[in-house]
Amino acid sequence: MYDIINWDEFRKEVLDLLGTGIVQEIQDEAMRMGLYIDGGYIRGFHKYVDESGELNIDNDKFYAKYIEFGTYDYFDIFGLDDFPEKPLKKKDLPKKRVAEMEKGMMPFAPMRRVLYNQSKMDAIIERQFT
Repeated sequence: MYDIINWDEFRKEVLDLLGTGIVQEIQDEAMRMGLYIDGGYIRGFHKYVDESGELNIDNDKFYAKYIEFGTYDYFDIFGLDDFPEKPLKKKDLPKKRVAEMEKGMMPFAPMRRVLYNQSKMDAIIERQFT
């Protein structure tokens, strides 16, 4: 049995290490999805443990919220907790197909594709703590 006398510091270090693994996996997911032009979006992911001791992961690019949640009608369709199984890039579709679709951009959801995937989270924990 171990007695942790510096619990707050220990907890922050554990969450920081976990955050590093999660950010790396989100960046890998965004790369797999081809969500980069100049690398700014990929480098825009950050993690920090706030004053209340919670792990936060965000992206400082102004357009990151649209990549995560979509725009226009797509946000109304998918909301905060849902996203298409395989998002489409309209630039890769025929013009007729694009005209049939809702306005805006589908959510690509690279953060949620990692955070909501139990097997990915298990792999991150295994990798970061063993």
